[in-house]
Amino acid sequence: MCNIALDESTSKHGLAQYGDMAGLCKPYFQRLYYMPQKHMYLIAKEELTSDGKRRPAFPGQQLNGSSGVSHLYDCILRMAKVLIPNVIGEQLAFQCNGTYDVMARNRTGTLADFEEPHFGKLITKAMDRRNN
Repeated sequence: MCNIALDESTSKHGLAQYGDMAGLCKPYFQRLYYMPQKHMYLIAKEELTSDGKRRPAFPGQQLNGSSGVSHLYDCILRMAKVLIPNVIGEQLAFQCNGTYDVMARNRTGTLADFEEPHFGKLITKAMDRRNN
């Protein structure tokens, strides 16, 4: 969505294009957040910040950081090869809870720190409120 908005911007200056994109996309993200019984899944690139932290990154500056859109989501998950406690070697997994160097969030309370890389099973487990 963000990249489509960037492509369709009529501004000539690059920074103005990012401002146009944020102005178009952010209201949609906020409206979707307040819609009851709706679920939104966004896929973002990962950014490595200057202090060594990994977090989701959207194009431009307006959608990132404290004034961005990350606070709107109940789950921020990271898929990567990681070391899982009590498992030998690196494993491909969804990281569901943050650490000092990775931004991840799990407000559902139904997900473990690391989950197998199967999106369907992950969503089923996240939506299962009986586990609480």
